[in-house]
Amino acid sequence: MQRKSGESDTPESRRVPSGPPSPKMTTQKFGFSLFRTHEVVRNLISEAHRFRSTDQGSFFALAKDLARLTADAIDTAAIQKMVTPPKGEKWGSLKSLEKLITQKVDPGRARVLLVPLVGIYELRHADAHLPS
Repeated sequence: MQRKSGESDTPESRRVPSGPPSPKMTTQKFGFSLFRTHEVVRNLISEAHRFRSTDQGSFFALAKDLARLTADAIDTAAIQKMVTPPKGEKWGSLKSLEKLITQKVDPGRARVLLVPLVGIYELRHADAHLPS
């Protein structure tokens, strides 16, 4: 299919949400909203784009904001009402989400689905461990 002049197929040309994700899907499937709401979410979403990353510092700052929108916003307590960690184990938000997803898909698939979120979370912490 040929594009008209001026049309592009970049991520920026697609519709970008202007607010927090709708809780409708997880509320219907699990009875709770996957993400907690926070007043800074709209601003974080508007600032989360690839052009913001112009050097290593801004790349890590973007990773921190993406982690705030994903792993930090996940309602871990609500998830752990449905999937409880074994005694003596502590699960963070991403491990809890992975265990919840395994109720609907096989564990290998659940792990693959979480890889991008885990990558973002690890990048967020890489900034704290860079040499000076």
